[in-house]
Amino acid sequence: MTETEVLGGGRGHQLLPGDRCPDLSLKRADGATWSVRDYQHRTAVVVMYRGYFCSVCRDHIASYAAHRASFAERSLDLIFVSADGPDLASRLAKEAGMPADLFGCEFNALQMREWGVFRSAGGDGRPACYAEPATFVLDLNNIVFWIAQQSLPWGSPRPKDLLTGWDFMSERGRPIRGSA
Repeated sequence: MTETEVLGGGRGHQLLPGDRCPDLSLKRADGATWSVRDYQHRTAVVVMYRGYFCSVCRDHIASYAAHRASFAERSLDLIFVSADGPDLASRLAKEAGMPADLFGCEFNALQMREWGVFRSAGGDGRPACYAEPATFVLDLNNIVFWIAQQSLPWGSPRPKDLLTGWDFMSERGRPIRGSA
């Protein structure tokens, strides 16, 4: 397959703050099924990462593990998503010291397009197509509140910075930004 056949050509839909997030149902690392709609009436932080092969992503997810209690105190539910299969997602969950039910796997090219994330072609032990890092904060109605996307693994928002930003926006009742 060519890169265009794998990736589907083009970036896909440009998801903006204020948009309702696309539906997303994935197998979880623990074998159950997960859906973004399960988080309706809860605030979710969806962290999309390249996959287990990416050491930068593994370190980034480990940094979320260190702040997991701070997210819970703010009623922010963490979700990690990649194209990895359940075995690698479960391995990463275990290494990061996090429950496997927080890891959605088998995120495919069509779903990546619907979310408008940058995609790369794999090979050499990587999924055929994988998402570049992106973080989405979804409000209680699955409306996109905050988006941070990268085309490379560096530069993802650190958990502490995300928490600081969330506190600032929440305390001041700031509206969604970036949708004009």
